[in-house]
Amino acid sequence: GIKDRAASVSAHVVDVADEASVARLAREVGETHSTKGRKLLLFNNAGVVGGESIFGDRRDFDRCFETNWRGVYLPTRAFLPMLLESSRGCIINTSSILGFWANPSYFHSTTAYSASKFAVKGFTEALIADFRLRAPHLSV
Repeated sequence: GIKDRAASVSAHVVDVADEASVARLAREVGETHSTKGRKLLLFNNAGVVGGESIFGDRRDFDRCFETNWRGVYLPTRAFLPMLLESSRGCIINTSSILGFWANPSYFHSTTAYSASKFAVKGFTEALIADFRLRAPHLSV
């Protein structure tokens, strides 16, 4: 099992759209787990539906984007120092089929959701290129 391999695993609940909450989580993880020279995995999985249409309430649209896109960007940014000092780091970002193919038959209308998941896809592709140049020991 995991203990036999001297692995260290933890799960946490955090508001991924709140920068202070994510920074606090990164500090706690850094204090609890030694990451230097170890393999490290960051799994970003955030998603809410809201702001279905451009014609709807802007606050719902913003909430959807803040959770779905910032919920990937903020943890990646907060955990980057630990990933850089690891021997091999990996980031897994979960998008959605609607981040590849906007289809209004899902959730009635998906403007905010699809746009935010397209942003996750684009961010992930840009990270791959950035890491190849600056941190080849990291993968996305």
